[in-house]
Amino acid sequence: MAPWAWALRPELVILTGGNDAPGTGQDAVPARNEAESLLLSLAARTGTHVLGVCRGAQMLALAAGMRLTRVEGHVRVRHALTGPLTGAWRGPAEVASFHHWGVEEASMPEGWDVLARSETGGMEAFASRARRALGILWHPEREPHHLPAVLEYLEAYTP
Repeated sequence: MAPWAWALRPELVILTGGNDAPGTGQDAVPARNEAESLLLSLAARTGTHVLGVCRGAQMLALAAGMRLTRVEGHVRVRHALTGPLTGAWRGPAEVASFHHWGVEEASMPEGWDVLARSETGGMEAFASRARRALGILWHPEREPHHLPAVLEYLEAYTP
């Protein structure tokens, strides 16, 4: 572990969207992959909360041993969600989506839960109490009422 990572001791690590996750496209950024993998490792060792947003959720899934799967109709669209996480905010359970890749539910290890699904049934949010981690495949920063609710849910969801 790099000394700077131990010195940071953050209370929350947020992995954001943008670029392609490893193995999913041509917009690869090896230095970013390495830095995010390091942060995920640090968070797992220290019990630090992790919020993975879009690509960040994909990185979280990969770090937990899950597989990514190609999805259609989730780029530059809004779509409805169902599930426990959607009850955390006021207003419509509709999100801004910008991803080509989802998480294969069958690859989810024990201890991880599905917290939101798209109207087609695809997993859109997943979390682990033990890992203090939440992955969401949409952009809550694009909706004023989503981001605070997502952060509150993450804090309340962990042991």
